[in-house]
Parts: sequence; structure tokens; C-alpha cells
Amino acid sequence: MILASLAIAMASLRFTQRHRMQVAVLKTLGATAGTIQAIYFQLLLLLLLIAVSSGWMTAWLLQEWVIQQVASNLQVEVAPVSWWPFVLGVVVAAFSLLGFALPPLLKLKAVPAIRIFHSQYASIEGFSYNSLAIAIVTMLVILAIYTQQIMLAGLLMGGVTIVALVVALPAGWILSRAGKISMQASGWWVLAVSNIRRRLKGNALQVSVFAISLMMLLLTWGIKNTLFLQWQQQLPPETPNYFLVNIQQQQWQAVKGWLTDHQIQSENIYPMVRARLIEINGVKVHDIVTREELSRAGADREMNLSWSEELPPDNALVEGEWWNQINSGNGVSVEQKLAERLHIKLDDTLTFQMGADIFQAKVTSLRKVEWDRMRPNFYMLFTRQQLKDYPRSYMTSFWLPDAKHDRISQLLHVFPTTIVIDIDVVIKQVRQIIDHVSLALQVILIFIIIAGLLVMTATVQGTLAERTRENAVIRALGGTRSLITGSLFAEFALLGLVAGILATVGAEAVMLVLQYKVFEMPVQLHPELWWVAPVAGTVVVGLAGFISASRVLRVAPMQLLREV
Repeated sequence: MILASLAIAMASLRFTQRHRMQVAVLKTLGATAGTIQAIYFQLLLLLLLIAVSSGWMTAWLLQEWVIQQVASNLQVEVAPVSWWPFVLGVVVAAFSLLGFALPPLLKLKAVPAIRIFHSQYASIEGFSYNSLAIAIVTMLVILAIYTQQIMLAGLLMGGVTIVALVVALPAGWILSRAGKISMQASGWWVLAVSNIRRRLKGNALQVSVFAISLMMLLLTWGIKNTLFLQWQQQLPPETPNYFLVNIQQQQWQAVKGWLTDHQIQSENIYPMVRARLIEINGVKVHDIVTREELSRAGADREMNLSWSEELPPDNALVEGEWWNQINSGNGVSVEQKLAERLHIKLDDTLTFQMGADIFQAKVTSLRKVEWDRMRPNFYMLFTRQQLKDYPRSYMTSFWLPDAKHDRISQLLHVFPTTIVIDIDVVIKQVRQIIDHVSLALQVILIFIIIAGLLVMTATVQGTLAERTRENAVIRALGGTRSLITGSLFAEFALLGLVAGILATVGAEAVMLVLQYKVFEMPVQLHPELWWVAPVAGTVVVGLAGFISASRVLRVAPMQLLREV
């Protein structure tokens, strides 16, 4: 919305500049300021009607396509389409035009009739502080309508501004350095770089817009097709691909024997006791963390407690001590990330509720758990003597090759109350979810790139008069059409190349952080992604900018000199 509104504002400003003479003529024919204002306000309403109609049609077709994809791929029944988004579209379009297009148009009524005799008289200024204030307030209102929170709207707008500046600063530095390289070159390259340097601030902003858009596209594609695949490939051979849960207390020995008889190597069988964490140091958990934080931690419901006399595989002590004669009677070992989310520390007293029973335990250690090893692991571990009197079931995991998949049906036939979870199916479903979310994000990002192209087009259109005068001088001094053509494409291709390089650096940096912090994998660069954004930026931005500015090539040199 910010990009689209910026394009509206720049297009409106150029429209205003082009209609100064027309307003002067109308005033010489007797039109009043009110009449002129009414004419352009009606024009704005007509523009709103066209924008809403075309926007509704595009949104309806796109939404129908998305609904069909969701219904067929996810096998779910989609809710009926609501009219609220279409109403919201009208409101947003109206606010965008009123806040970004109307302020420049209102200045037309101030153009004097004498403007018809003096072409340089009373030119309309760019955006004033009043116009900027109106634009900021309008954008905050639009964001508030979407988020329904004033604070979040302000944070979003501030965040976008900061990100744009962070990207624009290195973009401006790179473009300024390109000017020093051009001193050793000649021809169209010098002309292209000189054009970039003359409009350095605007070009740096455009580069930041495309860099952020390309970075997000590259990031969503890279997470889906690179990081997730690397995570799967880094799992050790014969990683357990089945979980067996809800093994009853009287069955666990028989299940263990059945797996051994059928040559299925399973992990240790762990007991599970269901209980709810209700207090930390005598304070209700809901008074320590919010419900949202509790839900994200997975502690807003009953938790699976277990016991283990030895430190389980894929567990490492971070703080405290494992069981000894002193702490084994009333201790609990807590997973590190859960402890951080719930603000649990060593020696804290945790209170659990199991039906009508309530018991307490003292935190004696914190553990780091490697969850991606597909072995049974638990947030809370106790000793056997603490939980042996409570009702429990058992669980384990095992690896089974595809050739022995029929053993699952045999197992369920012998033990019908047990539940088998196929991890391969779960991972496949997670991959499908990632694919669908990535597709949705990519559709949105494509619209962002289109909005960025609109901003660039509006910017280029605003410089056409200046470019026309410059090219008139170049043609008068003997410059050829091919020189100007090459310089135009080179100018915008260089902007796209810089945007692509910045996008690649940003996407690679974010992916390395995700790789290390989220996926917890060894840091590894992704050179297969390095060429995508620079090539895409060079081609898309180069062609779009060249097409936008190509009008200067269609004017004869003599006509250019007369206009100058």
C-alpha cells in the first residue's frame, strides 16, 4: 500500500505539472477557482470508479483461482466469500486518492491566468510539508483499518521506513562508486552513470524498493527449496520415521518383544504421565506469562511428563545436575527453551495438577534437546519414584524401511489400541503447507514488485521533460540514437543489478541466521541462489525503465531543440 500510494502521489504531481497551462487557459476564459476545483474533483471520482471496478474484477478472478487451488489441494471446504474485502478495497482506494492524489490537484486552482503568457511563471512546487503530513496521516489510517490497531500501524510504517533507509544507504554508496568507475569508460556507459548520479537520491530509493521485494521473493523460494531440503538431508541414516504412542501399561513389555521378534530396532520405551503446570514458585502461570506466550510454549494444556534414570540421547545438560541421592526424590529437569519462555530458573518450584492430585517438584537441571532426531523427548523429566503411582501410557519410535511397511498393519492388528504416527507423512504435509504458504507470499510479493515498477514508471515519467532537454543537447552535439538507447537501458539495468546484489546479500544473511538459529544446522552458503536476483533485477528493471523512458527516442532532434 505504501508503494502504491507513493506511485499515486508521483503520478498526480506530474499530472498537475502538465495541466498548469490548461488551467491558465480556463481562467482566461472566465473559469473560477471553484469551477476548476470541481472539474478535477469529478475527474478524481471518475478515476476512483475505474480503479474500484478494475480492482474488484481482478480480485474476484484471483480469489476464485485461489479458492479452487485450496479446495483441490488441501481437500477442505472453503468458507463462502465475504463482501467485506471488496468494501475495504473501496475505502482504501478512496483514502489513497484523497490523501495522495488530491493535495497536488488542489494547487491547480492557484495557477494565475498570466501563466499562459509566461511559461516559467508560478510553477507548482512539489510536495509541501502540509501535503506530506496529509500523506502520512492517510497511510496511518489505511494501515489502522487493516491492522485494527493504531500502535501496530505506526510500528509497521516506522519499520518499513527504517528498512528502506537501511537498504537505500548502501544502494546510494554503490551507485556513487559506479560514477568513479565510469571516469575510465566512454560512450553510453558514461552517459548512463551520469544520469544515475544526477538523480542519486531517487535512484537509491528505487533500488531499495526492488532490493527488498527481490530479497523476500528469494528468501521464500530459498526456505522452501533449500533450507527445508538441507534439514531433511542432514538427518542421520535410519532416523526413526514412526512414533508408537498410547501403549498401555500392561502392553509395553509385549510391544517391546513384538518389535524385537520382527527385527525392528526401536528407541527406548518411555512412560508418559499427563499433567498440567499450574504454578511457578506459588504464582499462577497465567500471572507470569500471557495466554499467547503460554500457548506458543505448548504449556496451555496438559503436558506429557516422563521419567528417566539416565540422561536420554540427544539431551545435554546446560545448567544444574542430573539425578543424585539429594535431588532424585523431588526434582524435575526442564527443557531449556521451555524454561526461557516460561521464565523458569534453577531451584524454582513447579506445581502440577493431575486430576484431583497436586504435586510439586524443584527444578534441578535445564536440558538442551535435539528435537529433530525423531526420538522420544520431553519437556519435563522426573525420576521413576516420583511418578510411578500415577496412571501412565508408553511411547517409542523406530525406523522401518518402505519394504517392510506392511509390518505396521500387523502391529495394529496385534495391539489395536496403540497409535502409529508416520513421520514421513507428517513431513510431507509440512512441506505441502510450506509450499502453499510460499505460493501465497510469492503472489503478494509479485504485487509488491508491480507496485515498485509503478513507482519507477511514475518517477521516470516525472523526469521525461528533463531527459528530453538533455537528449536534445546530446543529439545536437552529434550523439547517435544508439548511444541514447544504450545509455537508457544501461542506466536502469545497473539499478536492477545493484538491487539484485543487495537482495542476494540480504537473503543470504537471513537464511544463514535461520539455518543456524531455527533449523540448528551447520552454517552453509547457498551459491545456487546468488545469480537469480541479479539477473532478474537487471532484466526486469532494465526493460521496465527503458520502456518508460523510451518516449524521448521517438521525438525528432529538431523538435527537441525547439522545445528547449
